[in-house]
Amino acid sequence: LEGMCGRLAARRISSAQLAALVDAQQLCEEVRASGDPDLYYERNDVFHGIIYAASHNAFLVEQAWVLRRRLRPYRRLQLRARDRINNSLSEHESIVLAIQAGDADKANELLREHVIIQGKRFGDLIATLPLLHADAD
Repeated sequence: LEGMCGRLAARRISSAQLAALVDAQQLCEEVRASGDPDLYYERNDVFHGIIYAASHNAFLVEQAWVLRRRLRPYRRLQLRARDRINNSLSEHESIVLAIQAGDADKANELLREHVIIQGKRFGDLIATLPLLHADAD
């Protein structure tokens, strides 16, 4: 669904939505120094929401949000994996460039990988959970 939204957004995004997407990326970037995964998650939701809306496909937008809400607990947690915020920011930069260029295939590919990588990193996250709990003590 993310890829489909990105594909359509690259073809249909308005100039106002594109400006909002760039601004949302900048707000995500501002979290880098603090490393606050909860704040990044909130700003990341805005970033992805703009891409969904820019698809101009109401059914797809609705389904993307349903899935996003269902995966919320995991997505919040995976941002605590080492370097995930930095990697996510790099991925966002490439996504914005593809959408700005109107490259629907690239936007689709990048957004699919952006979401799939979370599954690939799940094992890394599970391995670091004991370390996260030790840091909290």
